[in-house]
This record gives sequence, C-alpha cells and structure tokens, in this order.
Amino acid sequence: FNGPFLIQQWKKNQLLHLTSNPYYWDKENLSVEDIYISMIKDSKTAYQEFVDKKLDWIGSPYSVLPKEFYCDGQQWRSQEVDRAWWIYLNTLSFPLQSASIRKALACAINRKHIVQSIGQHPLVSPIPDTQWEEYIDWDGNAAQATQFFDAGLKELNLDRLSFPELTFHYSDIPGQGYLAKMVQAQIGDILKIKMKLIRVPWNNLSLLLDRRDYQLAGCLRSS
Repeated sequence: FNGPFLIQQWKKNQLLHLTSNPYYWDKENLSVEDIYISMIKDSKTAYQEFVDKKLDWIGSPYSVLPKEFYCDGQQWRSQEVDRAWWIYLNTLSFPLQSASIRKALACAINRKHIVQSIGQHPLVSPIPDTQWEEYIDWDGNAAQATQFFDAGLKELNLDRLSFPELTFHYSDIPGQGYLAKMVQAQIGDILKIKMKLIRVPWNNLSLLLDRRDYQLAGCLRSS
C-alpha cells in the first residue's frame, strides 16, 4: 500500500525514496515530506552509518540489530512489541492432509518452554503464566501427541518407518533459525520424525507462502 506516502524513486537493493501523498485523507497531519530508506544488508554497516549520523533510524521494526550494539553507551529507546511466530502447515501436502498428524505436531511443540528458553533473546519476551491456561492440555503433551500420531499413521496406511521426512522453511531474519531448530528438536524427540530445515531470504519465504509451495514454514509477525 502507499497510504500517506508515494514511491518517488526506487533503486533496487540501494534506496527507496517516499514522498507525501497529496491525496491522503489526513495529509494535514503529516509532519514528514520525504523519507529515504537505505537498503543495507550488513548490520555493522548500518550501525556505523547511524553513528556517523547518515541514518536517523535503525532497528525494529525495519531491521534487527545484533545484541552487542545495545551495550555501546548509546541512548537507545526501547519499546515492548507483541510478536507471534506462526507455523504454517500446508494441508495439501502429504502427509499433512491428515488432521491427526497436524494435531500430533501441535501437541509435540512445547510453546512455553520455547518462550522461556529465549526470554533474554532480543526477539522474544516471556509471556505471563496466566496466558498459557488455554494451551496447558496440549502444550508439549507427549502422550497426546503420540496418540494423535498413531491415529494419523492408521489413516494414511503408514507406519513409523515409512513416515516421510518433513521440510520446514524459515527466513534469514535473525533469530528465526533458533526457533526452527527448537521446533525441529521437540518434534523429533517426541514423535521421532525427521525434519529438514531450509533457510531462505524473507522475500523468497513470502513468495513460497503465497504460492503454497511449502510443507511447513515459520514466519514472524509483529503487532
């Protein structure tokens, strides 16, 4: 969307220049006429340009800075942001058309353990225990996961040895690989399922999701 701004200039992988939209419904309250967005892949380069006052803004939600940059004496502004890491399951992909298999995967994942283990990570903050009440029966429930898995195997006329390896796509945004590996380990430990992790650039992941060209995928969303 363009909303309050229009694209004036775009140099791929270099620069995006936005100008205020004269047709925007609330244009009288726009305090910025022009925005220049630099496309900088290397976080150290972006940080140095910020220190040199070539950039006015770095960090979330537009970029993620390594944790060590927050300990340099700069007066950083922090703000809590709610985030969810969605796990997409393609129900048109074998064997995920089985609801029982999908339920088994859902029970094998211990969400509370994941959040608590990365509570100090800059991408995730702990969630109060009171918010876990609705998940307590399924969250990391090995017995329930095994029961669902056995039912799914029967539906698909499979056994544990013939169950195929699953593939899980995740983006190259910092922190995503850590989450994907935890999900891989939890499902593997409880259901003994092999899962191949595939790291792709964010734009590629977005395209795969749009085309439904994936089996499982993890995607970070912010609010």
